[in-house]
Amino acid sequence: VTRKPAATIDDVFFQVTHNEVNVGVVPVENSSEGVINTTLNCLADSENINIIGEINLDIDHQLASGNKFKFDEAFAIASHPQALGQCSKWIEKNLGNIKRLEMPSSAVAAKYAKGNKNILCIVNSMAVAKYKLKLLKKNIQDFSENKTRFLIIGKHEVNKTGRDKTSFLIQTPNKPGSLLSVLKPFDKRKINLSKIETRPSRGNINSHDFFVDCEGHIKDQKLRLAIKDVINTGAIVRNFGSYPEYI
Repeated sequence: VTRKPAATIDDVFFQVTHNEVNVGVVPVENSSEGVINTTLNCLADSENINIIGEINLDIDHQLASGNKFKFDEAFAIASHPQALGQCSKWIEKNLGNIKRLEMPSSAVAAKYAKGNKNILCIVNSMAVAKYKLKLLKKNIQDFSENKTRFLIIGKHEVNKTGRDKTSFLIQTPNKPGSLLSVLKPFDKRKINLSKIETRPSRGNINSHDFFVDCEGHIKDQKLRLAIKDVINTGAIVRNFGSYPEYI
């Protein structure tokens, strides 16, 4: 497999959509900072993109710089907004109200710190070595059990494995009881919902979007019947794909 880095999450979706790559890997949720909104937006906006797998990774953040200096001489700290958020308590305790520079990725932050004096950056160990940065402090994340769930996206479908998950976007009218009407068909057939993320619909201000992860494969009869019942309530259901559950 040839690995190709992308500057942003949007770029990963663009390359998969336009067949520049076969599959893409994007973060979707962090254990301390929650969902990555850009990924959910890209899923909702992209056509012919399927989720074909998931990965859960331990995430460690390293504090580095392009040149060595004392913390009180630092002008700013740069990284991706998620990394800055996952290290916010450490930053406040050790660096106070230092200026925070949000970057498209931690790799961009590494390059920026390398080219500018007295700039700190939050990166992974690979970036420290690749960009020849000065490692100032290891593992500065606020929580030791810091994990991020990544989705593998592509255009093909994945067959049943016997231990699968399925992800949907369910759009309902913005009225009382909408969430209950979505949940009932799954509860009726004892289908476990592992995640529900609710947000206003970007395409229709009078609707709500529910991003749902559940156990099972779209080819399972009870899951197909549950989805049919949801559609019969007047909701719009879009299947993002069925894929093996990460163990």
